[in-house]
Amino acid sequence: MEIGPSQEQLLRQAATALSSLGSQNDSSVARKLAHDLEQFLATAKVVDIHGQRLKLRAIEIPRGPIVEMMEAELDRPLTHEHRHHLAEKPVTCGDLLELFHEGEWVLGRYEWTTNLDELPTWEAGELVLWLDGSQLLRWPK
Repeated sequence: MEIGPSQEQLLRQAATALSSLGSQNDSSVARKLAHDLEQFLATAKVVDIHGQRLKLRAIEIPRGPIVEMMEAELDRPLTHEHRHHLAEKPVTCGDLLELFHEGEWVLGRYEWTTNLDELPTWEAGELVLWLDGSQLLRWPK
């Protein structure tokens, strides 16, 4: 079983409290629960699951000759650019991100067409996932 660091801390505190309660009140039930918790913690795998979700933001494009040239070529105004952010940092196509998948962090590549009607993808070898905003991601360490 995999648990996060904060879950591990809470379970250790509960085991200590139960053990103390069992000793003070001569309660075999409390001692048994404390023992079972300690056994569980001895076999549990503690996983760092601190990740965040992608956030889509509209960023105003500063005016200038390059923007005006692009607007003329596209025949439409460019006022905002939409970009995903992770941990307050903009994410661009090809960036490597870790995604929490099936209990572990997996390194993969972020891809997006910038079309607001399409979801970005995260690719790690044969594994390709659509990022719908529910996944936990983090920058590689």
